[in-house]
Amino acid sequence: MSRILMFKAPWCGPCKVMGPIADDVCNSRNIELISINIDEEQEEAFKWSIRSVPTFVFVDQDDIEFYRTSRSMTKNEFEILVDKK
Repeated sequence: MSRILMFKAPWCGPCKVMGPIADDVCNSRNIELISINIDEEQEEAFKWSIRSVPTFVFVDQDDIEFYRTSRSMTKNEFEILVDKK
């Protein structure tokens, strides 16, 4: 089963919008969503080469990245993206 890492920051407006959307979509599809605050977990953000937020990194069961996107989107757009991956 794949997981989605959501890199975010408390000062990021688009992150505040995307958080509930990502939670809802992932919960409805039984996908694990891991939220990572880049201010509190700078080493993790560095490890994944995060340059902007929100960033969604799709990883497989071995934590191998197979897709990423750094943008805000509608719930419908996020659903389509998750369903494709």
